[in-house]
Amino acid sequence: MEPGTDRFAITDFPVEELHSFTGQDFLEIAVLMKVLSPTCSFDKAALEAVMADPSSHLFVMRHSGAVKTEPGIVANDDAGAVKTAPGIVANGDAGPVHRPGRIIGCCTICLFASPTWLKASLEDVAVLTFFQGHGLGRLLVENSLWMVRSMVSQKAIEEGLPRDSQQEQQEPQAKQEQHQRFSWKLGACRQKPDIQPKIHVQLTSKPQRKAANALYLSLGFTQKETNVYVLDI
Repeated sequence: MEPGTDRFAITDFPVEELHSFTGQDFLEIAVLMKVLSPTCSFDKAALEAVMADPSSHLFVMRHSGAVKTEPGIVANDDAGAVKTAPGIVANGDAGPVHRPGRIIGCCTICLFASPTWLKASLEDVAVLTFFQGHGLGRLLVENSLWMVRSMVSQKAIEEGLPRDSQQEQQEPQAKQEQHQRFSWKLGACRQKPDIQPKIHVQLTSKPQRKAANALYLSLGFTQKETNVYVLDI
């Protein structure tokens, strides 16, 4: 995106897995949860539970601060979501969206083993409203999936599992080139792992979230004809 072609110029939006969080991180993620759903129930205990669960991986997208706002653009929090969120005590809001290091997107990937395959669930994908519509959701999801794939591959290497060379050969050249275009922020993700165990990634998305559904289809997800049931126990 070139300067002047939109309301801000983007130079770098790194994605990282969050292993611990500060009070400021919590406030910024709380805003994202409200962007995802105004009725979302979220508190520090929920975030601490994610940090403590080895099967849950929370990825956040920050920005480097290289955002040029245009005259007349109010770049504050999305409707002061943190201040009005039930159960959240905050002094003020999470700050301006253009603050360097600000968390502007997040998603969670939960890995679990089943008798039918190694599976992953993509959950709670959200990008601040101010930054939506500029390809950052795609960048966030692709980086996160790549990092999870690398984690699983590294574990396979450590456990001495055989090399899966067939998948390497079958991967389309265009997909390989796509991986190379991104600057992965973790050293382990800079090169293609030697072992590529297959991971069945699944997600759900409401039909009215048209942009999100279009994104998932463009990333290669296929829509399954199945019923989704929910039970709180």
